[in-house]
Amino acid sequence: RRQLMFAKSSLFLLGAPAANSSRQFSSWYPSDSRRVELPLSPCGSEFCVDGISIDGIPVRGAILDTGSPFLNASPKSFYFRARASCLPDTDEVFAGSSGVVRWRLGDVEIGTTNSSILRLVSGIYGLPDDDLRAAPHGGLFFGLVKHRSRKIRPTLLEQLGLQVQGFQINLQNEQNAKLILSRDKVVPPSESRAVSLIDLRRYGAPLSYYACRGLRLFVNNQAIPLSKPLLVLFDTGLTGVQLSSDLLDDLYALRGIRQLAADILTENGQTVRLSASTRKNPRFLVTALDLPPEWGNAQSTFHILVLGLAFLVGNTLSIDVDTGRLHISARAAAQDESINNFMSISTPAAPSSILMAPSPSEPMSFFLALRRGEGLGMPLLRRPIRNRPNQWWYSIDRGRESSSS
Repeated sequence: RRQLMFAKSSLFLLGAPAANSSRQFSSWYPSDSRRVELPLSPCGSEFCVDGISIDGIPVRGAILDTGSPFLNASPKSFYFRARASCLPDTDEVFAGSSGVVRWRLGDVEIGTTNSSILRLVSGIYGLPDDDLRAAPHGGLFFGLVKHRSRKIRPTLLEQLGLQVQGFQINLQNEQNAKLILSRDKVVPPSESRAVSLIDLRRYGAPLSYYACRGLRLFVNNQAIPLSKPLLVLFDTGLTGVQLSSDLLDDLYALRGIRQLAADILTENGQTVRLSASTRKNPRFLVTALDLPPEWGNAQSTFHILVLGLAFLVGNTLSIDVDTGRLHISARAAAQDESINNFMSISTPAAPSSILMAPSPSEPMSFFLALRRGEGLGMPLLRRPIRNRPNQWWYSIDRGRESSSS
């Protein structure tokens, strides 16, 4: 997500209060069309959105991201052409990488010659600085989170207003993946297996991420007793899965996570199970989720589980952003048998994706084929395990060149 925009190891964005946040944005939608269809192309282990341009210049490499709110473009293409906005630059955190984003104005077109085109006049978009561009995720996103708190810059879908009330991400065929932006609801009111979403802003989150209540959690095919309610988030900018630190501590005795499944509760009381494992699914990578202090209410209330592409590829994800309803289609084949993804990780000492060592004095490093197909030697974050002296979790320290481990 990057791995999740919280700090991918992150799903959060921080910024100064949004100036002129009450501004009315100007969007235009062809009256003869109710939706725009955009092709998705593989970007390493993730998907990039095609068919976007700003002031007539194509936007390339923007990662499809249901865990972030902005449209970010490459400064190399737009820096000297971009129009200044009324918004000052802000410090942002993407996937554990921090840097400055410059907010600019441009006429945005979304669509291809084979579909309707949605135009946003004088839309606000971001230009990440060199620090963010140098990170594995590249700092370029097509963010699909719509609703925000006032301290966050205007989101892309907010600027599009009622012209985008829902979206659908079809990942059933990776070579023919697509994103549909719809001015109508994409989850029928009569859909019996729809899931109600929770607005996390009431718990201190800066954005209304796409989150729902989880019912049960299974790790390595074992049911896990939960001391708090389970909160499940969906993030297409994340390849594997992230778990809150307290939940990871509770899973220490399993000596590694090779398979994970979560049951989510539908509106009619049924359950939908999403699962992934290291077997035949190299996208499956487990990392710890560190949340900022503003998330205190959420951390104390829930165990948090963030599901990425390892759980979503092969499915169709539909979300009504204004009414807060989600639907995941059933796949034809079993999850673990139907995915053949890109990312892989290999260590002789620990076959699972969470690594453990008996003491911090033992050095650990590994080579990770990461986002966009780039191989990077990534440092590790070392975390003491609660109530277990001299025992440590090691997880990927994304976006940093030095490591405390």
